[in-house]
Amino acid sequence: MGSDAKVYPSVLGCDLLHLRDEIEDVERGGADGLHIDVLDGRSTPMITFGPLVVQHIRRATRLPLNVHLMIEKPERFAFQFAMAGADRIFFDAHTENPPATIDGIREAGKLVGMSLRPATPVDEALPYLDLVDMVLVLSTDPSARGHPFVPESLEKLTGLREAGFKGQLAVYGGITPEIAATARAAGATALISGSSVFRAEDRAKAIAELRGT
Repeated sequence: MGSDAKVYPSVLGCDLLHLRDEIEDVERGGADGLHIDVLDGRSTPMITFGPLVVQHIRRATRLPLNVHLMIEKPERFAFQFAMAGADRIFFDAHTENPPATIDGIREAGKLVGMSLRPATPVDEALPYLDLVDMVLVLSTDPSARGHPFVPESLEKLTGLREAGFKGQLAVYGGITPEIAATARAAGATALISGSSVFRAEDRAKAIAELRGT
């Protein structure tokens, strides 16, 4: 996929005390959009951002915003995040009611993304591949911070392409330039990374290395 791959820095990896500066820096560095993880402390051990934060991020940039709802009953909150400024809203494939969540995101006029955690098999996504715009493969376990990269997750990229998914295919978690190259070769068209972009002194260089340019 090479230079066609898009790069979405994850806001969770930035210096939140200087959020606007961080956003402007990666925007200048060539980021294709931003990724925002919404965690509720239930399905994951962390609590992160709500619609108000997304609203402020929206005001700070024209970049597309991906919002990943790793929360219980995401269909209840899809409209709020859509109104806050999300362009694409993700939900976990193992959530209780995927059809209702997809319908809610579509009714709000936004693009639909579905995510697969390392423990979630590709089979759970198959009934919905024609209904979503992007599938996000998580390559680290979000149930605890500091979990290592799971190499087997990249096999899901190939599996999704073999299943006929033609939409955008993203991978997120522990992404280095080397892993990014493997992911692109397996069919990824988007790379999401927090630390490898925001911890780099030269964000433009870090983004280019992930993109493979």
